[in-house]
Amino acid sequence: DYATCTKMFTKGQATRMDAALNSSAGYRNALWQSANLVATGTTSTTQATCTPSSDFISSINNICEGAPVTFYDISWNGTATTWSWSFPGGTPSSSTVTSPVIQYNSAGIYSVSLTASNTAGTGNTMTKTGYIIVRSDTANYNSWHYIESFEGKPIPNTDWMVINPDNGVTWYQTNVASSSGFKSARIDNLSNAPDEVDELISPSVDLTQVTNPWLYFRVAYAPVNSGDADKLAVYISVNCGHSWQIKYLKKGSALATAGQQSSNFVPSSGQWSQESLNLSNFASYKNILFKFAFTCGGGNNIYLDDINISPPVGTADLEAENIRLKVFPNPSNGTASIDLQLNASMSTSLSVEDVLGRKIEQLEAGHLPAGEHHYSLGAQKSLGAGVYFIRLEAGGNKKVLKLVVN
Repeated sequence: DYATCTKMFTKGQATRMDAALNSSAGYRNALWQSANLVATGTTSTTQATCTPSSDFISSINNICEGAPVTFYDISWNGTATTWSWSFPGGTPSSSTVTSPVIQYNSAGIYSVSLTASNTAGTGNTMTKTGYIIVRSDTANYNSWHYIESFEGKPIPNTDWMVINPDNGVTWYQTNVASSSGFKSARIDNLSNAPDEVDELISPSVDLTQVTNPWLYFRVAYAPVNSGDADKLAVYISVNCGHSWQIKYLKKGSALATAGQQSSNFVPSSGQWSQESLNLSNFASYKNILFKFAFTCGGGNNIYLDDINISPPVGTADLEAENIRLKVFPNPSNGTASIDLQLNASMSTSLSVEDVLGRKIEQLEAGHLPAGEHHYSLGAQKSLGAGVYFIRLEAGGNKKVLKLVVN
């Protein structure tokens, strides 16, 4: 409207609008055609029915065995009147109701599919892969001790789950740095997307088998600038991941274990921080999960290593800077080499235990001089497939490494 008159258009304006509404150049001539008026519901004629685009949500995604899940149709573009659901691993495995309730009795990761239809036709099939995560009622690890040094299989694996919403930079196993051994978990945060949250979820652990349980882990992180807002949080779940309680949070300068660095951060041995979390409030739980969630805030790379659930240990147990213990290859085929370095002469015990804490082999029991010491594990009889712990006690210090045998 170019006119100063607020009550009517000029004849020239009316002519110009009529021309525009009759022109096919901008497709405005389709706006007032009968078919469009019917389709958009702007006449008294019944609106045309459109084929639905299938979509759905659920009441919960992470459950324990035997728990029910309710699914809801949220199809759009057209109102669905019939539904064809598919639930591999669920009971029932299919349904034709709008909001089915499905029970999952076996641990696993399951996909869900929906095809919504109406009188206009059958919509697309929406399949969400790995949508429902069902965890066992029995913990993955129920021995006296749990340790993860990331020396075994690459992550994600059958123990550790990675949640990577943008399918971009996330947690992975690296051999460029470690607190002990050869490997650790890392996020290449220099290439990460701002505000992206990447999660690393542990296997389930039975804390009733650990007297006065604590969670220990080592972290290495460097900021790029003083205002970087990267943060690391640790959550605990007692219901198979359905809900989480935050128990640890460090961000910005409080998280940093090294100074500002604009180039690719690789920590030295002195740039790791030992973190601890008292788990006494959860000591009665037989099936507990831990989640390490990192939020990108513009800083440099972050590393995790030596995640350890055990009774409280002293400073000497945590640091043990005069001891170096390595086992390789890891995973192994039943035989492995162990390198032990002592910077001072001390009484030493080195043994191999299974996941129940039973001693499989005593490799050393006596006083050792300073220097390097080498041992062959499984030379006489190779170990069967499973998880083992290399336990070292030397000069009042303790170290435990996990060995995976395929």
